[in-house]
Amino acid sequence: MKYLLITLTLFCLTACQHISSPNKETEIIQIITPTNYGQYYLGLKKLSNEQLLTEIHQQKRLNSEEFDSNIKLLMIHSLPNSSIHNPYTAKTILNKYQFDNSQYFEMNNSDIALLTVLRDQLNQQILLFQKLIGQDLVNDRNIAQLAQQTNTINQLNVQLSSLNEQLSLLKLQLQQLKTIELNINNHGTDPQ
Repeated sequence: MKYLLITLTLFCLTACQHISSPNKETEIIQIITPTNYGQYYLGLKKLSNEQLLTEIHQQKRLNSEEFDSNIKLLMIHSLPNSSIHNPYTAKTILNKYQFDNSQYFEMNNSDIALLTVLRDQLNQQILLFQKLIGQDLVNDRNIAQLAQQTNTINQLNVQLSSLNEQLSLLKLQLQQLKTIELNINNHGTDPQ
């Protein structure tokens, strides 16, 4: 009985994770390993970005090939509105596993449902990102075409300005020639 109590106590203590806040060294936040991934995700939403970074490092240290650590990393990277949000990383981790297959360990239905919804959401986010990237490429092409057209218009404006100057000079020369012709005509009809 004594050994069972000691073993149970040690198990409970090792199930705790300590995350220290880098701003307040005296304050230690504990996240108790949840009974399901839904609880873990809700616990993550309460953490600051610094605490999330600490949690990432802790999960990576545990074992990068362990199913539980990978799922927790997936959830951390799929948190919206955080500095570490990366749907591509989360989807890469998620693609390693098929949750309809019990090869990893027994998962309850709520965890399977959560991870399935998360997969759908990540797929939608990635599709939206790809559409935005496509639109950005189209916008970049349109901007390049507009810049080229603007450059062509500027060159045409310079040519037009040059032609207007030549036209003004020709008008001035024509006026001078008319004046000379008038003087010649007047000089020829002048009585002397």
